[in-house]
Parts: sequence; C-alpha cells; structure tokens
Amino acid sequence: PLGEGFLLVKGGHGEGDEIVDRLIGPQGEVASWSATRIETRSTHGTGCTLASAIATLLAQGQSLTAAIAGARHFVRLALHDAPGLGGGHGPMGHQAVRLDIGPERRLNQITLGLSDYAASCDFYRTLGLTQIVATDDAHYARFEAPGGATLSIEQGAEPTVFFECADLDAEVARLQTAGVVFDQPPTDQPWGWREARLRDPAGNAVCLYQAGENRRYPPWRLRDA
Repeated sequence: PLGEGFLLVKGGHGEGDEIVDRLIGPQGEVASWSATRIETRSTHGTGCTLASAIATLLAQGQSLTAAIAGARHFVRLALHDAPGLGGGHGPMGHQAVRLDIGPERRLNQITLGLSDYAASCDFYRTLGLTQIVATDDAHYARFEAPGGATLSIEQGAEPTVFFECADLDAEVARLQTAGVVFDQPPTDQPWGWREARLRDPAGNAVCLYQAGENRRYPPWRLRDA
C-alpha cells in the first residue's frame, strides 16, 4: 500500500540547468531525482503525461519510486523526440518513444566492426539510418533506426548484441543464479552506460546494459541529428 500524503514536487519551473524532482511523504523527503534541463518549447502536456505514466506503472505493480523514475524517463524522452510543431508550446513526441521503456529486457542495440569509417557511415546513412554520434578520430559512430533501435560501428570491435535491462544488477543476479557465467560484472563506463558482458554457447559477444537517455541522446549527440 502506498499510504496517503505523498506529494511529487517537480522542478521544471525552477531556475538553472539542473532539474530536481522530489517525492515528499508524511515524514519528509522520500526520494529525489535530478537531470539536466532539456531546452525545448515543446512542453505541452508534460504534467498530464507524467501523471498518466506514473498511474500506468503503478497499475503494472511497480513501487511508487520506481513508477516515478520510469515516468520521468518517458517524459524526458518524449521531450527529446518532440516533432517541433506550431509556434508556441507544442506537443511532445510520445509516439517516438520506442525500445527505451517497456519490458524488463529489450534488444535495441548492435555493435559491428569497421575498416573504412567514411564508407561505413555513408552505407548506413544510405540505408536510411540517422547518424547520432561521430568521433573526430574516425573510430566510432552510432546510428538510429526509425523504430528507435541503434547500431554502432567501431574500429576493432567484434559483433555484439546489446540487451537493455530495466534493472541491470538484478538481471545479472538472476542469470548468475541460473548458472550463467559473466566475463564482466556490471560496470559503470565513461560513456554513461552500465554494462555486463558475457558470451552465448557459440561464443558470440552479448552485453546487458543500462543507458537511459544516453543510448539515443548522449550529451555529444550530433546537433542536426
């Protein structure tokens, strides 16, 4: 039971580049979440969307704090994905939030090797993917497909499939209990992902991870993507 007297205080109308939302209960602050402000005018419906998402996740059996965290993530992605309609506070991009929120684990990222950076980038752009990350030293690039899946190409990388997990550490613990052996335990990476690495029975590389907004909207996402 959730009890009574809980209040979610949103920080979007405050000042500064960081937004802090706080969950207040009868005994004081229960939890807080912070994130960088998203500069956009497409903010129509943020409150209604947040409330609806929280209610949906609560109905699915999530705890209050987990439901708020998931709802905030949905709202932020919808702000990133806003179509930019109209001249005022336009609508968010609810329809574009795919493969970021949902099942406990989801296949949404693949990494492949490359030998010619420019040729590979041209190839995947020709296939209809949008390049969202590039590097000056031509060793890495990431692309986004229309459905929200991402593909990375990296110098010297072996083909790897990525499953994003709602709770990486809990998923790794579950698999270890089932006898699955990991080459790398959950580890925070400098690019903002938390990853655990393993191999399937055929030796293919598999990565379980959490990335949140950083899969499709890292701080270094290309401006025109």
